[in-house]
Amino acid sequence: MDMSEHAKAAVADPDTRSRAYRLLAEPFRYPTVAFFERLRDGAYAAELREALAELAHARLSEAEWQALADGLSRALAGCAFEDYESLYITTFDAGAPQPPCPPYEGSYRDGVPKAKILLHLAGFYKHFGLRMSTEEGKRELPDHIAAELEFMHFLAFKEAQAREVDDGALLQGYVLAQRDFLSRHLCRWMPRFVQALKAARPASAFALLAEAAHDFFQKDLALVQGYLKDMGIAEPPAPPTRETIPIVAQDDTAPPGAEPDAGHVDR
Repeated sequence: MDMSEHAKAAVADPDTRSRAYRLLAEPFRYPTVAFFERLRDGAYAAELREALAELAHARLSEAEWQALADGLSRALAGCAFEDYESLYITTFDAGAPQPPCPPYEGSYRDGVPKAKILLHLAGFYKHFGLRMSTEEGKRELPDHIAAELEFMHFLAFKEAQAREVDDGALLQGYVLAQRDFLSRHLCRWMPRFVQALKAARPASAFALLAEAAHDFFQKDLALVQGYLKDMGIAEPPAPPTRETIPIVAQDDTAPPGAEPDAGHVDR
C-alpha cells in the first residue's frame, strides 16, 4: 500500500496523532531527570510504540521497532543523567561558532533569512491564538523543533475537536494548516537536521529519535494530503522560495476550544 492509499484508507485518530507529536517533542526539550528515567527504562519508547501502533499510516514494522528500541538501549547503556544532559548541551546549545546541531529551523534553510522564518512561524501561531511562552525556563524561539512539534500537537488536537462536533469548515481549516505547516516547515528542514545529528552524534538517542520523527512527518503529510484530496482541495503551488515565503494573515479571531498541554507554545 502506497502513501496515498494509506491516507485514504481511514481517518487516523487525531487524538493519537496529537499524542505522537507531543511524545516526539519531548527528547528535544531541555532534559529533565523524569524524562531521562522514562527514556532509560524504556517507558518512553513503550508510549511512543503504543501511539504509533494505533496509527495505520505510521505504524512501524516489528523489525523497524526493534532496531529503534535496540538503538536507544545501546545509546543509553551506562549513561547517567549528567552524561545525557551534557550531551544535550554540547549537541544543541554549546559550540563555536555554533553548536554542532542547533535545533532551529533557521539554521538549515539556506537562502531564507532567519528573521523571515521567525516572523512566518509567529504569524502561524498567532493565527491560531497561540504565542511563544514567556515563562521562565520555557522561553524559546518559534523555530525550535520542540515548539514546531508542539504546534502540530495542537493542530491535531483541534482536528479531533472539529471531527467530534462535525464542523466541516473548522475541520478543513485545521487539516489545511497541518499540511501547510508540515510541507513548509518540518518536512523541509528535518532532513538536514537528521543528517547533522548522524554526523555529529551517530547512534545517539537524539539522532535515532530525530530520524523516527522525520519518518513520521513524511507519513503524516501524506495522510493529510489524502484528506484534502478527498475534500476536493488541490495541492498548493510550488514550495515557497526566498522571495515568496508567505506570511500568514494574522487573525485574532482564532477558533475557540480548549488547548492541549504544551511546553513552549502557550495559548
